[in-house]
Amino acid sequence: MGLRNLWRWLPGQAASQEPERRQPVSQDMALYREIKDAEHNWRVAEQRMNEAVDKDQIDYAIYTLEAAEKRYEMLIRQAKQRKLRIGFAEWAQYLEEERIRKGGTG
Repeated sequence: MGLRNLWRWLPGQAASQEPERRQPVSQDMALYREIKDAEHNWRVAEQRMNEAVDKDQIDYAIYTLEAAEKRYEMLIRQAKQRKLRIGFAEWAQYLEEERIRKGGTG
């Protein structure tokens, strides 16, 4: 009996359900970094909005604030679709992958 068939026999599992397929950790971490970057840009745009004084600055601040907000929301939706979870084990694995990718030995 293969793992797929075993999964179907577990209590509460419908025959058509498959185990969730996780994205590779490096893709999860890349998305996580993008989310953190978008969150930072959104905060900077809010600060710029609070400091704007003339019409052109206000227009630019509104534009960048709306763009930053939309980008953040889009990335959050992607994370929810992927069921993104970044735990200690994933973070440690990602750091190890980065170390190896950069040619580090220890």
